[in-house]
Amino acid sequence: MNLYKQWKDRSKKIAEGTFGKIYAPNYSCPNFKKRKNYISKMMKSETWATHEIKQLKMIKKVDPEQKYLASLETSCASSSKKFNTNIIMKNFGRALLQQGKPNFPSQSIDHTKNVFLKQMLKAIILLHKAGIYHKDMAERNMVYSKEENRYRLIDFGLSQNKKEIEEMFKPANIKKTDEDMSDHFGEAFSRGDQGTETFDYNDEYGFNEIYEAIEEDDKKAILKMNLKKIEKQLHKEHKMADIQVILYTAMFLPNQKDQKQMQFLDKYVDNEEDAQKIYNEIFKKGGGKKKKIRKHKGINQKTGRLNKGFKYSDKKLKSGLKRIVKK
Repeated sequence: MNLYKQWKDRSKKIAEGTFGKIYAPNYSCPNFKKRKNYISKMMKSETWATHEIKQLKMIKKVDPEQKYLASLETSCASSSKKFNTNIIMKNFGRALLQQGKPNFPSQSIDHTKNVFLKQMLKAIILLHKAGIYHKDMAERNMVYSKEENRYRLIDFGLSQNKKEIEEMFKPANIKKTDEDMSDHFGEAFSRGDQGTETFDYNDEYGFNEIYEAIEEDDKKAILKMNLKKIEKQLHKEHKMADIQVILYTAMFLPNQKDQKQMQFLDKYVDNEEDAQKIYNEIFKKGGGKKKKIRKHKGINQKTGRLNKGFKYSDKKLKSGLKRIVKK
């Protein structure tokens, strides 16, 4: 092979995270050779690699075509001694923020609302449908393909399965574990995009109490707490935090002079609605629910308005509805 071509085609590091590095094009696996439009996430830790592969397989079930969520192509043991696992995925474009610099600044209002916001909310809807919280929502983990005019979520290394959290909070599992409480609860309360400081800041649900008990490895104190109440709120907090980052990004993605037009998103930032309800309210009139139209030959079944030649009578039916009569 020509030495220049060999140098040109070699895999280059394009990003780096806590648990590994991203190379493009991908490094080969026995069942998957190097391809131009693929990347390798080279993982140092087998534990974290296994964790991420598990999440990626679950994600692929809810978005098999990878329209909104970048998932797994294949994986294998790394041929390099520096890494443990090679996770191969499609390269879907550049991140909104890379090494602290924006790649796609100052988008139009129409693009921000009807492309970015619409697609990213759909991504979160699917992710939460899979029972997964991203927990590292940031512009560096949102990629954009100009060719497709499409945004996708990437990097599920810190993501967590809803069922994993449920198992942690079961009293029977807490009683029988030999682990320290900090190991048992692991990353349940933490996030990569923001710490726990925004979680239950009024201590309405007992988060501070359980933090202290976990740090002190006080199993007895934890078992006396209202674990169902804490767990239920924790699920809500993770959902809300995933959504909040998307809303904040949408508010600052347009030109500065146009950002006021996205301030309507403020009302969704701290509410406890899920992504589907927010999506429905923004993009479908009536919260996505079709208004029931009264069945009658005098009513247009598409618009709900009276057809020509009909009118409402002053008299009412037993149901309380006004009679519809011919003019």
